[in-house]
Amino acid sequence: MTSLTILNLKTSATHIECFNSKDKLEARLQELHTDPQDKKLKKGEYLDGWSYDTKSEKELIESYLPVDRQVRGRD
Repeated sequence: MTSLTILNLKTSATHIECFNSKDKLEARLQELHTDPQDKKLKKGEYLDGWSYDTKSEKELIESYLPVDRQVRGRD
C-alpha cells in the first residue's frame, strides 16, 4: 500500500490518500506537482510526502520526482 501526503497550494491544507492499486497511484501522481522549483506552484496540489511498501512502488513514485527529491540510501 502507498500513502501520499498532498498539499493544496491554494488553501495550504494537507491530506493523505492511500492506494492499493499501482494504476490508480500512477494516475494520481500524474495530476500532482512534484517539483518545488516549478513556476506554476500557486494553485493545484503538490506531493508533499509519501510512503510505500515495495521497491516497485518506490520506483514508480520516484519516476515523477526531480532527482533532488528522490530517496537516497538503502532499501
